[in-house]
Amino acid sequence: MFETQRGITWGRRISKAAMTVILNIVVWILIPYLLSSRLSSLALPAFTGTFVITYGLIVTILQAAGAVTEGTGLSVPFNSGSYIASAYYILVATNGGVLNMAVRGLAIELDFQLVVGLMVLASLFNAVRIPIAYLLEQTEPSRETSFDL
Repeated sequence: MFETQRGITWGRRISKAAMTVILNIVVWILIPYLLSSRLSSLALPAFTGTFVITYGLIVTILQAAGAVTEGTGLSVPFNSGSYIASAYYILVATNGGVLNMAVRGLAIELDFQLVVGLMVLASLFNAVRIPIAYLLEQTEPSRETSFDL
């Protein structure tokens, strides 16, 4: 994750950030925005176009900043923040895993709180794992050993 053996060039950082921005715009903004505008029968109070664009941009900016600062200590808060923001986005966008739908007078309630909980838990685990891994790599002695004879 924090590469010390291999040099990280600015070209690599910029290209990774550009790919991250493109992918995140599609995954966090475009697809959810289209879903929120098309699925008006779902009772998701917070899943509006404004919410999708706002939190999609927050996640995208944090991940792009993490890609630009890759290999430095500055990338740690950006990457952790992006995981926290994505966990909040998933939790709020899915209404905690409970979907209420009304189609032609038929009311359906879908409950998938366990799946949403696992997705949020994975994001929060990564938000904690990244700073711990960085601190351990910075304080651990080098694993390379040399023998002087």
